[in-house]
Amino acid sequence: ITEWSDVLCGHCAALHDTLEELRRKLPEGSFSVDARQFPLDGSCNPLVERREPDSVRCLAARATLCVPGEQAWKFSGELFARQEGLTAEKVYDLARGYRPRQELEACMASDATRRALEEDARLARGFDPDGTPIVAVNGRRGTSFGPYLYAMVLTGGDPLRRPDIASLVEYGSGLGLSVSLTPSTSPPSTAPRTLPMP
Repeated sequence: ITEWSDVLCGHCAALHDTLEELRRKLPEGSFSVDARQFPLDGSCNPLVERREPDSVRCLAARATLCVPGEQAWKFSGELFARQEGLTAEKVYDLARGYRPRQELEACMASDATRRALEEDARLARGFDPDGTPIVAVNGRRGTSFGPYLYAMVLTGGDPLRRPDIASLVEYGSGLGLSVSLTPSTSPPSTAPRTLPMP
């Protein structure tokens, strides 16, 4: 799942929560998230016309790009949790736990970060963005609707080849989803196999 978000987008915050819940509840390795930036401010995003002087959108996007590895996901969650009334100083305060401010500011002002933000926008262009969040599943435009994302995680290849399929079916049923499988015509689908019914 590739997702592009804007720090002040309420739907982006909800998507982050949905993906975080899927990460917690589903077996490790069930899916991966490639979190990218799409600030809705033309000051740093060439695909957006509107410019917002003194907006935290570009600042937060740059800061997130400068937080290393998996910590960027956690940092994004902290930004989304505080998006109402978010200021530049709050962004820096939250980032303090991940990188010293002087080092963070140098990274945010670097050409490498500018190019990374431009690359995120370039990749988003392929999905004809009309706002945020933008979601792609296996390279195809998707939606941020939670049950859809859960269903997409389940359909990766032949579901009967997954050793965790019974727990995934049970979890989906527990969410109130109607879970069904369409297996490939491969040996696992022709051999006797019974899934426990929730």
